[in-house]
Amino acid sequence: MNRLQLPMDTMELSFGACSMSVNDDSLNARMDSAWKEILWHADEYQDNAKEGELYKSVPIHDSVLDDPIVVGRLSKGDLVRLYAYHMVQREPGRNVYDRIMVSADGRCPYCSGLGSPRNLDHYLPKSSFPQYSVLPSNLIPCCRDCNMDGKGPGFAKSAEKQVIHPYLDKPHFFEEQWLFAEYHPDENVGVISYFARPPSCWNEVDKERVRTHFSDFLLARRFSDAAAVRLVFLIPQVRTLIAHGLSDGDINECIFQPVTHSPNNANHWERVMYLALMKCSWR
Repeated sequence: MNRLQLPMDTMELSFGACSMSVNDDSLNARMDSAWKEILWHADEYQDNAKEGELYKSVPIHDSVLDDPIVVGRLSKGDLVRLYAYHMVQREPGRNVYDRIMVSADGRCPYCSGLGSPRNLDHYLPKSSFPQYSVLPSNLIPCCRDCNMDGKGPGFAKSAEKQVIHPYLDKPHFFEEQWLFAEYHPDENVGVISYFARPPSCWNEVDKERVRTHFSDFLLARRFSDAAAVRLVFLIPQVRTLIAHGLSDGDINECIFQPVTHSPNNANHWERVMYLALMKCSWR
């Protein structure tokens, strides 16, 4: 839900950097033979991602062969190891990995910065799409919750089941509000509940995509839990100000509006929480 700038490192640079730490002559020869096809797959990936059509990517089928050939003479094992060893563990491939990680500025894009990135997630998993194992635009800085409990190892098989792609998806997913919240007061501090409500003017596929994203990453619970921590400090402060004679308008202007007008994206959980609180009557 956070838009990330497309990595400056291209597939040509990433694949080349990983190949520099390969000492196996046979593997080097196989990589050289696959060079042009690897770059073609990278271009195809980015074209499909911009159109919301990565679900059309065909996964490998390895039920017969333990290590099927994927690109040129490169096997699935070759491409998976290229990421796991020559990108994650060895320089100069590791330098590409690190540049992608820091580009998120410490905020996981899938959950609007609720978590901090701990590793790179393959948007299309390398187990099924090893040709994209070191493609920078397929590598998303991701928090542990989104990587393990949310997106998991699967992939979308239809347009509406695709989660939002932080680098390449359509601008309206980031610029138009589709995340909303309601405040439910009680004798303590109350709770905030979140829900996805995409604009009515969107097409049905895009509407379902944000619902899928919201559901797959368990954002209703995770955002509500984060909001509960804020409410413990925020609601007593509001009640104190009301007791001192401030109006609802004063409260909105002093406490809530600075957050709703912040540069956070339209669907940041905290901004949406404050918009919900602005609708309340505190007297």
